[in-house]
Amino acid sequence: MRPAVISQDLRWRLDEYLRFRHVFRNVYGHLLDWERMRPLLEGIEAVHGQFQEEIGRFRAFLLELSRRLA
Repeated sequence: MRPAVISQDLRWRLDEYLRFRHVFRNVYGHLLDWERMRPLLEGIEAVHGQFQEEIGRFRAFLLELSRRLA
């Protein structure tokens, strides 16, 4: 059984950015609320770091699996 690509925690954190993207694409810019956007901006580096770490672990799993199967 393979591990999850990303954790549930990261999934929920990324979901916030997906919801923002939806609003941004479907609403005029002047309706955006800076106070609601601020946490996204302030947290992007941490989310990006967590994403890179989790993808790196999954990549390592795949590389190990391919080594074993070769």
